[in-house]
Amino acid sequence: MREANIHELVELSKFFWTQNMNEVQRRETFVVMIYLGAVLVLAYNFVANINAGLVNAAAWHMASVKLGASPLTVAGGLDTFLKAQRTLDLVFGGPFLPCRVAITIPIFFNYQHWIRWLVARLPLRGRYPILNRIASLLIMWIVVNLVTYSAVSVGFAWLASLFSGVSLISR
Repeated sequence: MREANIHELVELSKFFWTQNMNEVQRRETFVVMIYLGAVLVLAYNFVANINAGLVNAAAWHMASVKLGASPLTVAGGLDTFLKAQRTLDLVFGGPFLPCRVAITIPIFFNYQHWIRWLVARLPLRGRYPILNRIASLLIMWIVVNLVTYSAVSVGFAWLASLFSGVSLISR
């Protein structure tokens, strides 16, 4: 078997795109490729949000233990929290990118399944299929990604408050 060449792949896809497809097929292929790319980005964003939520919870824990109170209620607490967050992000941000990408690959298929489930239930699917796809991506981003980020951040910060003995929001 000979070595595969990326330039050959580009030429083959160019031939397929220009010679073997009509305008409607090209448009639909373009929409599908953009849609799959958006699903991939959202699946990665889901994993990255979980990572960021864990970093935020750990930073809250570090700041609250150092201050002896919630960083939200103490003067200078926000600065302490942000310094801890930046430090943890240096360690778990960039260096963990390959791990986040590796975790994204199997999650992509589940995420795509969830979006297809939502697409089938939205009322726009018959008359406005592309708008239906866009709406499903937006709803999934809001519901799954933002809610997951918030739940992980607050949930693990609450657990950390139980272990540290410092209330999440001091009274």
